[in-house]
Amino acid sequence: MLTASIEGIGFWTQGLPNWEAACAFARGGELQETTARPAPQLLAANERRRAPDTVAVSLEAALAACTAAGRDPASLPSIFTST
Repeated sequence: MLTASIEGIGFWTQGLPNWEAACAFARGGELQETTARPAPQLLAANERRRAPDTVAVSLEAALAACTAAGRDPASLPSIFTST
């Protein structure tokens, strides 16, 4: 049997920049002031500016999940695909 577990959660959307803000909003909290898109620290500054929104949000959420799990992103196996 294959098993899986969740060690950390990453979340970002405009108005809710992290998982804690999303949970607070679900309990009746307010949206927060945020930028139109995150600036993922996993990318160099020039790449951050050119990255599509989907990449920026994905990397921001991935880094947040790694941080919440106490994991170094560089130490995790990764598979990248494109269609």
